Amino acid sequence: MNEAYCRDISIKTRTSLDIKRRNGDFVGAFPVYGYMKSEENKNLLVPDPYASRVVRDIFRMRLDGTSALRIATVLNEMGILSPLAYKKNNGFPYAKHGYADKEDCKWSATTIIRILQDETYIGTLVQGKQGTPHYKIKQMEQRPSSEWIRVPDAHEPLIAKQDFELVQRIRRLDTRTSPKQDTVYLFSGVLICGCCGSRMTRKTNRVKGKEYHYYYCPTGKKHGCANPVMLKESDLVECVKDSLKGYIDNVSCLQAILDGIDQSSINQALANEYASHIAANEQQVEQALEFRARLYESLITGTISKEEYTDYKARYTRIAENAKESIRVLKEKLADVLENRSERNRWISHFTQFSTMETLDRKAVVHMIQSIKVIGKKELEITFTYQDEYQKAIQLIQLAKQTSQRKVG
Repeated sequence: MNEAYCRDISIKTRTSLDIKRRNGDFVGAFPVYGYMKSEENKNLLVPDPYASRVVRDIFRMRLDGTSALRIATVLNEMGILSPLAYKKNNGFPYAKHGYADKEDCKWSATTIIRILQDETYIGTLVQGKQGTPHYKIKQMEQRPSSEWIRVPDAHEPLIAKQDFELVQRIRRLDTRTSPKQDTVYLFSGVLICGCCGSRMTRKTNRVKGKEYHYYYCPTGKKHGCANPVMLKESDLVECVKDSLKGYIDNVSCLQAILDGIDQSSINQALANEYASHIAANEQQVEQALEFRARLYESLITGTISKEEYTDYKARYTRIAENAKESIRVLKEKLADVLENRSERNRWISHFTQFSTMETLDRKAVVHMIQSIKVIGKKELEITFTYQDEYQKAIQLIQLAKQTSQRKVG
């Protein structure tokens, strides 16, 4: 009876906590660095006035090209307490044992990276990362990320979503730093050999006391690169800067045209188009499921063989699933149009903020460039960020023009 009672209490407690997590209530004991529990509602996280500024500074420095190790060094030099030391010093609750038992808790690259990867800072509450598999087992174990409970917009964000996503993209790049480890090289992880696809490496040559910087393909002819190119960094910088300025001018012109478009009529046209495609796909799903339902009768009557039955069933199932996926995507696009989100042209400001750019820095490179493919010494192929949004804007302008012509006609 005692065991049954314990099991029943455990199930009820787990269920109650799970419901709270899915509702966006914070049920943990230790808020992440940068947040604190609200005094009015203990289940709500609110920004910590001091720690939240440190978190924003960390993301800003990373976007400016500063390495995680250098960020940690700067914070330690400035005398800013690490997350654990800050909690200890202010009497906030913190996890015991492990690293927490150390007297001298300093900022480290690991701590910086952990902060830069935490979705909590964009307002997404992530809980259920660990737990006990059974009420009789007290030892906690880590759960796979697929089982974590994520609730977007659960609390006030500290970092804009586009900045957070940009930091994640930077993290995936081959971001080599200079020997002093202050900042990441200007084109690290972005410059690609157009011949073999390898990421190009920065090299420094010293001649008569002067330094000359180059980028070259590390693969070389010996390892399969048929036409390796070596580019002088100063020439590359000027070329990329001119290309960026030209692209920013194009985006600015695009913005001026979009501002003059009556998007209400365009939105209605797009909504009608998406609704029409959704209806066609729904009809396709219904038809495929109906054909699949008739297959068994055809098998029983001997109209088709067992092998044909299996093949047709798989085919109709595949058609139905593909149509359902198309419906899901179209409904998302339709919702986007109907809601008329204010973030629709937010990507434009992503470029126009650099309209007065005089010198090219790491922040500008990672914000505006996806990759630079070196075709030859005088030929580059630059892929800018938000290429899909750029094309959608062009299509919107073309659609507006067609709508205007139909009205005139």
